[in-house]
Amino acid sequence: DIGLKLRLCIPAGVWLGTPGQLQSPSFNLEQGIQAYLKIKQARGQIYRSGHGGFSIDMLDPYTLETSWQRFRNAFLELLQGHGKKSESVALHLDARWSARRAKVAQLRETWHRARMFEEESHQRGHERRVAW
Repeated sequence: DIGLKLRLCIPAGVWLGTPGQLQSPSFNLEQGIQAYLKIKQARGQIYRSGHGGFSIDMLDPYTLETSWQRFRNAFLELLQGHGKKSESVALHLDARWSARRAKVAQLRETWHRARMFEEESHQRGHERRVAW
């Protein structure tokens, strides 16, 4: 053992907004790799669009809520497994998730309006072409 320590910076912006990273405690290399694999599996794939923090994953509120709960629980287990008290972290994460939900709803609504506008534009263009 050469004493390497590993700390994870875990992207969570889709659920928590900005700042969008959570920090893990320090692990030895083997523990760190195990923690990384566990949190990566719990987090799943997040598809980023690059449009103001919007992710296509936000379109389905149930899936977003489910993925949040899975990620949150895995992160708290990671802390508990490392001997950290997670109650205050859980309260903090829950408060950030609650605050983020309104922004997610707004981003979802903006995305839907933009898609409707695009569809209406395509429809008007089609109607003009047919009229010629």
